[in-house]
Amino acid sequence: MFDNLKNRPSHKSLPIEIDLVSYFPNENGQVLVANIVTTPRLQKLFDEVEKLVSRIGFGMTLRTFRPHITLARFKDKRPFSQIMELEEPINSVIGALDVYESSLESGMTKHTLIKTYSFE
Repeated sequence: MFDNLKNRPSHKSLPIEIDLVSYFPNENGQVLVANIVTTPRLQKLFDEVEKLVSRIGFGMTLRTFRPHITLARFKDKRPFSQIMELEEPINSVIGALDVYESSLESGMTKHTLIKTYSFE
């Protein structure tokens, strides 16, 4: 997977737009997220990575691609019932693709950065 990611065609920074703050996976979810608009370039990057990881047995074909940034996780009830609405979308750019390893330690999920692939 790492060799294939390293050898993929390079891209410039990937523009993103956050259009909504919501709960994940739905209104009863315990995760607060910033939803990212799925653009053709973002979908293409997802498709490339999905193809690479499915070759080694980590395919996610049963999951719907819902790009987001996790802002908070709650163990119990959410601390507030309404989410602020964005007055206008937030635009930014992604300059790299990071690969993390997730592990469970003492009942907590730990994410460790393994490798970064710059888009520049």
